[in-house]
Amino acid sequence: MTWPTPRDRGIALVGATIYSPDRCPDPSFVLVHQGHIVAVGHGEPSPLSCGGTGSGTAAGGEGPPPRVDLGGLILAPGFLDLQVNGAFGVDVMAGDPVALRSLAVALPRTGCTAFLPTVITASHDRLLHALRAAAMLCQERTSPPPRDPLYPQPRLPPGGKGRAFTPLPWWDRLRNGGGGRGGRLPSHAASAWLEDAAAFRDDGRPVARALGIHLEGPYISPRMPGIHPPEEIRPFDGDEWLLLEAAAEHGIRLVTLAPEIPENLAAIPDLAAQGVVVSAGHTDATYEEMTGAIAAGLRMVTHAGNAMRGLHHREPGALGAALAEDKLTTAFIPDGVHLHPATMRLMARAKPRHRLVAVTDATMAAGVLIGPGPSGTYRQWDGREVIFDGTAPRLADGRLAGSALTTDQALRNLVELVGLDLATALAMLTRNPARLLGIRGLGRLIAGAAADLVILDTDLHIVATLVGGRVAYVAPSASPALRDQLERL
Repeated sequence: MTWPTPRDRGIALVGATIYSPDRCPDPSFVLVHQGHIVAVGHGEPSPLSCGGTGSGTAAGGEGPPPRVDLGGLILAPGFLDLQVNGAFGVDVMAGDPVALRSLAVALPRTGCTAFLPTVITASHDRLLHALRAAAMLCQERTSPPPRDPLYPQPRLPPGGKGRAFTPLPWWDRLRNGGGGRGGRLPSHAASAWLEDAAAFRDDGRPVARALGIHLEGPYISPRMPGIHPPEEIRPFDGDEWLLLEAAAEHGIRLVTLAPEIPENLAAIPDLAAQGVVVSAGHTDATYEEMTGAIAAGLRMVTHAGNAMRGLHHREPGALGAALAEDKLTTAFIPDGVHLHPATMRLMARAKPRHRLVAVTDATMAAGVLIGPGPSGTYRQWDGREVIFDGTAPRLADGRLAGSALTTDQALRNLVELVGLDLATALAMLTRNPARLLGIRGLGRLIAGAAADLVILDTDLHIVATLVGGRVAYVAPSASPALRDQLERL
């Protein structure tokens, strides 16, 4: 291997305690080149593993890659969040492309290197507006390189019609008001190439990857609305879905719906065939209705234990299915408010390790240091007042309005509140969500994976975050020596 230029020679991260997300012997190293991991090993990297000739000089005469000595700090895959309604004062439903990009800039502070901006129940026009803005962020990349993607290509519906398009530059989409149909490449393959998905800030630092959109509603149960506007809840409609998909540039990767509603249940096989992960949420489904939906292609449960039929000893309900059915991936919010720690421990004991995913369900209050009183009150996208007391945002009537959780705090909660070992907790934020989305190149520290990395101290606080092998964030708490090494990259 050749390290072409000093800037692109790569990085040798050495002296790390590596979780991949399983723990490796320490000290260990990770070698990065052109945005990807090229080697993971124990001890010190050899000249050959660094692309050298065995004489201490890299092939091509450029010398070995720069070393970053982590001094025993934890090195893990970057976090992947499947449910982000907002954070750092940004509300996804506001549909502001500039604000959404600032959200992607800020998320690496929390260790989050990839996420799904989440659009919730609203009027048809508001959904189109929010989806177009989210699609601009997801499509902020160049044409894919001429090699196989790390994302699998989803199957097209019978006849090959439906989810094929050629992405346009964002300014063309803005000028044309969305759209972008044409071409033959399946949309998820065309729009989700890891080499180009890491959009870059003006200062050259990368931002979190927007992998696609999570559509949470409007096809949910009016009996379990949560804070979704009840007047906008409706059954699945195929004609509306086509319009929503077009506005989203065919980037909807996850849909939360109530499977007990006949129209929604009938839509599951087609959605699944198009490569969309279908999840049950805001649902009053019985256990039998859930098992029927699993047979149709249901794969996930959204924020388990919240806004769904609970567990009863004679009728296990949607929550019982989330716990008992091993085909389902169960997503939950580990903020200590949405679920009691004992409930989370029960989930961890009931489910196979690879079938649990931690999400934040973050809202614009996440990452914003405000407390009770006037400074803790704000209005969300629909004008309703939200009160944030420093633990969780709520409406005036006390209903939870999403969370203020960040991915780094989620990790600490899983270890400290729930009592999970670090490897298990990390898998819920890395490998498991990537596996659910079918992304082989994220969530693991293995050769060939994207170099999306988080460096943590022993208290599990963020020290630094890398996206695509480039430094996205260095915490003020980083030692001067480590900060100097990272800023030289």
